[in-house]
Amino acid sequence: MLKSVAGVGNLMGGMAIEWIAFPTQAAAGTVPADKVFWLDIAACPGLMIFYVTGFWFLSQYSISRGRYAEIRAALDDRQKTTTKDLAEINERPHLDPHLNRR
Repeated sequence: MLKSVAGVGNLMGGMAIEWIAFPTQAAAGTVPADKVFWLDIAACPGLMIFYVTGFWFLSQYSISRGRYAEIRAALDDRQKTTTKDLAEINERPHLDPHLNRR
């Protein structure tokens, strides 16, 4: 999730800088005030939109402690079964005789 948010943020930031025509290679203190103003206008609402959207998605994910315990138990059972199955498979002789060294 973090990578996708960072990627979208970089994309939107780059688009905003292009739209504003923010000067490149400018020394500190030489950027015109109107460019800084428009950068603030582009950045602040954009951040708010991303944060509010993220909070909304998180608010839609409701899970109780009981449901979490059920899911965790099912995952633990699946892990035990997979580990047991892999151990049984490793005990079988392989078709390739070079892999049968024990």
